[in-house]
Amino acid sequence: MYMSSSVGVTDEYALKQILTRSRAKNEEHHITGMLVLSGDKWMQVLEGTREQVAAMFQTIKQDPRHSNVCKLADGPITQRAFADWSMGFTPASPGEFERIVGYFNPSQTGLPAPYLSQPANEVFELLKEFSAGQKDLF
Repeated sequence: MYMSSSVGVTDEYALKQILTRSRAKNEEHHITGMLVLSGDKWMQVLEGTREQVAAMFQTIKQDPRHSNVCKLADGPITQRAFADWSMGFTPASPGEFERIVGYFNPSQTGLPAPYLSQPANEVFELLKEFSAGQKDLF
């Protein structure tokens, strides 16, 4: 699970292109997960083998469309929370985003986030609950 700031993704067309390419790449590499966008803040859960997720995270860290990439959690899971989605997507209001991330106020930049050695089950459950009530827009 990571959080980052968006650079240059300013319109719906660019977002649709990113989602289309990312979903295909995730499916090819057997990665599932959920992406939440609030303003210029991204929060994403990636699920797959340790090697697949580590490689994808390195790609994300090097992607110029991301800045302030911050790992929030990393560790094994007993089962995929988002097994049906190569990348589920939903927008969130700043308040919803803050509630989902739960680590710090996303409107503030540059704050260090705590690194968790195990995924935060409460955040996964909250994210699943939130995503269940949302429509995947793209």
